[in-house]
Amino acid sequence: MGRLGPVAAFLALLALFLIANRGAYENTFSDDDLDNIAWTRTTPSAHFLRGLASPLYYPNHFRPVGHFAYHVLANTAGLRFAPYIATLQVLHLATTILLALLLLRLGLARWQAAAGALFFVFHMGMFDALWKPMYLFDVWCGLFCAAALILYIDGRTALSLLAFWLAYKSKEQAVALPAVLLVYEWLIGTRQWQRIAPFAAIAASFALQGVLMNREAGADYRLQFTPGALAATLSFYGGRAAPLVFLPLLLLVRHPRVLFGLLAAMLFMGPLWFLPTRMAGAYLYVALAALAIAVAAAMPPRWHAVVPLALLWISANYATLRDERRAALTIAHENRAYLAALASVPQRAPGVHRFIYDGFPRGLRWWGILGALRVHYNRQDLEMKSVEDKDLTRVFAEGDVALLKWNAARRELAVVKRSPGEPDHPFIRMDDSTPIWQLESGWYQGEHRYRWTQPRAVARLQQPAAAREFTVDINVGPRYIADVKRAKLEVSIEGAPVGEAEFTTAGWQTVRWPAPAITAARTVRVTFTVSPEYRPSATDPRVLGLAIGAFGFPATNP
Repeated sequence: MGRLGPVAAFLALLALFLIANRGAYENTFSDDDLDNIAWTRTTPSAHFLRGLASPLYYPNHFRPVGHFAYHVLANTAGLRFAPYIATLQVLHLATTILLALLLLRLGLARWQAAAGALFFVFHMGMFDALWKPMYLFDVWCGLFCAAALILYIDGRTALSLLAFWLAYKSKEQAVALPAVLLVYEWLIGTRQWQRIAPFAAIAASFALQGVLMNREAGADYRLQFTPGALAATLSFYGGRAAPLVFLPLLLLVRHPRVLFGLLAAMLFMGPLWFLPTRMAGAYLYVALAALAIAVAAAMPPRWHAVVPLALLWISANYATLRDERRAALTIAHENRAYLAALASVPQRAPGVHRFIYDGFPRGLRWWGILGALRVHYNRQDLEMKSVEDKDLTRVFAEGDVALLKWNAARRELAVVKRSPGEPDHPFIRMDDSTPIWQLESGWYQGEHRYRWTQPRAVARLQQPAAAREFTVDINVGPRYIADVKRAKLEVSIEGAPVGEAEFTTAGWQTVRWPAPAITAARTVRVTFTVSPEYRPSATDPRVLGLAIGAFGFPATNP
């Protein structure tokens, strides 16, 4: 096909990638994106430059290259998603181009280089790295690692060292690059070991700092040097690194470039092999770029042999892409509705800097919600609490608070502002208007028309002087009653027993008791005690009491 054949194929490949992944622009921000946008937009540029130059390891995972990219995007694009995903995909395509150049530097034929680029650019094992800006760090790291290898092979050691530094400042797994260079010199290069010394010195410094400081890392980031941890990560990452391609390559390890690619991929995974609590397909990004070297070296150098394999590879990955895309856009649809509603919160709750969330989309967690609010309010001192937190009484007593109640079925966000001193309600329904400031302890997030309690729950009510009755609406589910057989509820007001009831059948049920007689309205605390406690499943850590739909002193008594 001539000299232009591989170039034409490569351009066609890039076009195919952009067409296949255009759905990424319909995605939306993750919680990590919003958190990064919130703090980087107000952070001075000098902070990132100091971090870039610093020889210190940052245990709080400050990555100056990626975070500076967030800083620039946050101050130019704000919360418009398209520029973030465009940046991510341009970086990925740039990395693919560098990878192709690297493969040529390694002495592979043009069609082999095209095959390696195809393997990498369209690999859906790292789907999230192509659809979620929160993985900018991995893509920057891959870009600079590829640049460092090219510059090293070209004999430009100083520039390669700079690219290595930038790669490490993008993400810590670049610390393995000196070991990859050692493998290169051993298998392919001229064994000029002295050239690797400055790389090794920098990597040793960062690695030592990382090991020492990892002792203080949270549970999610603590390394686990155990067979069980290694088995978990091998299973997870092995299944996403195209085992149908990876395993046959092991039979060809006598080929130096195949062996180089395989060893480089394993080295770039580094500590991720021992981090089973933090696994994501996007973390394969740099390792897959290295694995592409092995794939390319194992390919025949003729186009008529590579093209059928390329078509099979594209077809297999496109099928995976469709499944991943469907799942991602389903989550994005709900998240987008929530984030759009958050934009109006400053108008609905002006001047508030304390928020209580009661439910949220499954793909968006509290720090993302807080990040979005910090952007909309243009202030960093906002506070976020869950309705399940134990100190809500103190929070409500300290100043104005806004309740963010998410109705997943209707995709609607109710915002209720509460100021200290406002009177309590005598009757509470578990809906969008629930005054959660009166639910003092033992309550979980609201569900559809009800809210689970813990085995003991306390709430505060205003008891009118004319109240004659206290009622409770209970939703007894069929699975619940099948598991517990018989549930008992005891209710007391201000420590004095009001009544008790037993439930042996499923369905909505209402119990009524006479209210304590009083001569003047008062604030009372109601305690619900449920036995036995209920643990719904091994995957649900909650300890439950009953699902309550409403309770209190009805306005009208029979």
